[in-house]
Amino acid sequence: MNGFSVLVLDDDDDLRHMFTVFLSRQGYQVRGAASIGEAQQLLDSQPFDVFLCDMRLGSERGIDLLRDCAQAKRYGRMQMIAMSAEHHYRQACEDLNIEFFISKPVSLQMLSKLLERLLPVAS
Repeated sequence: MNGFSVLVLDDDDDLRHMFTVFLSRQGYQVRGAASIGEAQQLLDSQPFDVFLCDMRLGSERGIDLLRDCAQAKRYGRMQMIAMSAEHHYRQACEDLNIEFFISKPVSLQMLSKLLERLLPVAS
């Protein structure tokens, strides 16, 4: 266990499960959320090191929650990673100073390398 916590927001049950299982096997403490409301409850109840957020969640838009997180100081140094198959979200993320955008379908190996780069190595 590396001690780092990750919140995965994706309304697709299979994808959320895939990310959760993969990241758990990598040693992360992972929580999954299927909606913005569920993710917001988790964000308000515990700190996360990384927030992996899908941009389109049915009728909801993940960018709205990312905007709130980017503007709120209470989330500290949480790293935010946006993901979408819709590339126009990349510019919206850049406008919010969210540095990390992953195109779907997500390469799990690439995600693992990104997290290793973002989070300091536990000693």
